[in-house]
Amino acid sequence: MRSDDEIEEQAVDLSADSMTEEDTVNVQRTEPELDSQEEDFDTIFEDIVGSIPEYYKHEIAPTHEKIQQLKEAVDYWIEKADTRRDMMQTAIESCIKKNSFIQQIWTEKEELEQQIEILKKQLEQEKKEGAKLQGELHALKSNRRQLQEQHELLEGEKLSCIESMKEKDTVIASLQHVMGKKIQTSELEIQESPNDEDENADEKTPEKSVIMQAKEVGTRQLRSGIKIIKDRKDRKPAKNPDYTYPEAHKKGRKRASQSEDEAANKKMEDKDTYLQLHMYEVYNRLDKISKKKLDNYWKSASDSDEDAFYQHNRTIVYKHNIEKLMGDGPISALIIDAYGEALNDDAKQNPQKQKNAYLSANNYMFLRGASYKLTYHAFYMPLLENIGRVDRVFIPITDENHHTLLVFDTVAAKWTHFNSFRGTSEQTLHYYHKKAIVLVETANIFLCLLKECAAVSLKTKLVQIPDFDAKKPRGLNEVSARMIAKILASYELTPEYAQTMKYLIRHDTTNFKLTENRECPQQANNSNDCGVFVMHFMKQLSKDQQIESDFNKEKVWQMRKEVLMKIMSNERSWISIKEREERNAKE
Repeated sequence: MRSDDEIEEQAVDLSADSMTEEDTVNVQRTEPELDSQEEDFDTIFEDIVGSIPEYYKHEIAPTHEKIQQLKEAVDYWIEKADTRRDMMQTAIESCIKKNSFIQQIWTEKEELEQQIEILKKQLEQEKKEGAKLQGELHALKSNRRQLQEQHELLEGEKLSCIESMKEKDTVIASLQHVMGKKIQTSELEIQESPNDEDENADEKTPEKSVIMQAKEVGTRQLRSGIKIIKDRKDRKPAKNPDYTYPEAHKKGRKRASQSEDEAANKKMEDKDTYLQLHMYEVYNRLDKISKKKLDNYWKSASDSDEDAFYQHNRTIVYKHNIEKLMGDGPISALIIDAYGEALNDDAKQNPQKQKNAYLSANNYMFLRGASYKLTYHAFYMPLLENIGRVDRVFIPITDENHHTLLVFDTVAAKWTHFNSFRGTSEQTLHYYHKKAIVLVETANIFLCLLKECAAVSLKTKLVQIPDFDAKKPRGLNEVSARMIAKILASYELTPEYAQTMKYLIRHDTTNFKLTENRECPQQANNSNDCGVFVMHFMKQLSKDQQIESDFNKEKVWQMRKEVLMKIMSNERSWISIKEREERNAKE
């Protein structure tokens, strides 16, 4: 560091250099008081100056003032230097404190980084455990659904047992009525010949066995009624033991008894039907007319093919399927197919505005089971018929009690997969996405086959297929390829087929990519609403609408009701068929 003398010298130089004429005048105006020593110096100085020529005096005069100014400047700069030194000392102390603080922060940072590494390892371990738990949860859900199905089967068997018990009760009541008649006649004979009865008590004749059975199953009221009738003296059998009632009289009494039993049974059935249907949320949301129609079906129809709620080709909706739809049970693929067919029927009423086609929800099951004929009718032919004339093709996917939706957008030339249960891990998402990949690859291969001979097909007016012996299709096994070739070869080229051929010529079939929609609404955990979500997606997309993101439980119930009404009002439903038969009978 520089010494105080050096700082003072520098301050003097700077002050001298910076002083102006105006500063000199100001110094002259303020003459300081002089002490004794300074007065002596001034005397000596005046003597010396007195000998100097006059013209030098004006230069020497202000020397005293300048010295004073220089002293003041030196004092100022010394004071300023001291201040600067204090400031520097304070700054150094602050830097030392900051360095200590930075060192402390750096140590804490290293500790935090170590803790972060430990937390990352714990997070990875938790992710692995979460994925494992997710798989176990999925397995539990599958088991739960299987148990639900078994429970529903047992409930069906229980209802069947109840029905059979009711039928047996009816038979027993009729038997009691018949037995009562036989008791009347038999006891009269017993009264007339009591000794014979005692003698032949051990003989088990048919009449006596009937009497014994009637006595065992008869009630106290029946016995008292028999006694009252037996004691009547105006009875014709009492006056004439050989008298027998006419056959017509017996039949009339039998018919009256049967009609009473039937009325009682019908009343009991109506009560059971009322109680059974009111258990379901969707039924309680229906209007009175729809409830009445459903009541008639429930009382009249059984859970068989003949009394199916809806039937068309391979789509048969049974009573137990409707029960699950009205309740909170899992939706069957048959319900989804029936809903899609109903939407197809609505669209066919105006073919010019038909923008959508709906394929079976069982196509994945057909492909996995290598059922080529079913796949041909439910998958290949609908693709050939609709790809060129609609905007969208809806293909529901059903496997392991879960439903998703695959959509081919013919305008954008791409596949999109909608899944209402993506889960929290990529593993769950990938599990269901793979099933969509199977359908997409199969469909793309089929369309590539058609495209190879599309130009020839348009020219010959017949569906043409490549030579499989010369070139095997990529990714499709030979058996399936030959089956498709055998079925499609030389088919007449309909206008719909021709539209598909032209569409394939315009587009690159190898570029029909599959994407996963990650914005569609998700169903609640442990719910059975995946089928309802699929039909909701179909409804929204078929109307060119954005899929509603907030699809809560109330809207799920509304959708279940809408699906039930849609199927029930279709011309192929059991209710519509019975209404047509009644109208035709009146005409």
